[in-house]
Amino acid sequence: MNGTRRPLWVLGIVAAAWACSGDPREAPVREAVARFLQGLDQADGGVLWDLADRETREAFEDLARQVREGLDLVDRLWPEEEKAGARRAIAGDFAGRQTDGRGLFLALLDPRQLNAPADPDSRRIDRIEWAGDRASVVMRSGDTLEFRQDPDGGWRTSVFLEAWQKHPARETLVRNLQVVRDNARILAEAASEPPKEVP
Repeated sequence: MNGTRRPLWVLGIVAAAWACSGDPREAPVREAVARFLQGLDQADGGVLWDLADRETREAFEDLARQVREGLDLVDRLWPEEEKAGARRAIAGDFAGRQTDGRGLFLALLDPRQLNAPADPDSRRIDRIEWAGDRASVVMRSGDTLEFRQDPDGGWRTSVFLEAWQKHPARETLVRNLQVVRDNARILAEAASEPPKEVP
């Protein structure tokens, strides 16, 4: 199945959702919710990345840049016996020099943790509340999914960024990247000093 085809049941849900709504603004939001649930059901990180809002994408692109720069510093300045541990501390064991924001997002996304809600009411839209370019999708269960219209017109969510910002691994990775930058400065300065004369 290619990335543009959707299972018939998803199209059926979307068509039924469109039919129930008189507001033409709702159709693309309802489709985004259906794709979100499908991405969770299938643990499809690519679909979920496509639904990530601009702020989420920018945050992961920036983090990927920091990881690439950190890996470069480790490879250039660290003693050989310490490189593997330092690379591992900054996600180098699963993110390489070519990693971009999407690649890092997919690497950090744990498919085992991706489960669409089993409660049928958590899968049914009760209503959509509007505030400018934002849509709060209230499910029948009472849960709310926040979507925002990006400049390209697509409806996307910040749910992934919010979850990542609260994840303990984020704080550890950010701290480790700072330690690598600090240690790289020290190692670079030490390498540029002339050898001390022995009395």
